Amino acid sequence: MDRSKQIIRTSVIGIIANVLLAAFKAFVGILASSVAIVLDAVNNLSDALSSVITIAGTKLSLKPADNTHPFGYGRDAKGSFKNASLSQK
Repeated sequence: MDRSKQIIRTSVIGIIANVLLAAFKAFVGILASSVAIVLDAVNNLSDALSSVITIAGTKLSLKPADNTHPFGYGRDAKGSFKNASLSQK
């Protein structure tokens, strides 16, 4: 399996796990009237969104070179991830 397929597969598994975990935490948090647990569920959803962005960037990096990107899109995608990670800190 090539690297990009492995990244996408792992990200999809992460999305599924985070969404299920978020649903469970939200359910328990509402039952327990715990804002902390509900907010932890929201954090899991943001982790799932991060995996979606990883998939989008990986697919973008696979686009072949063209006139505007003579070396391909890989560097642009990496730069986008760097900018996104900096904005979250």
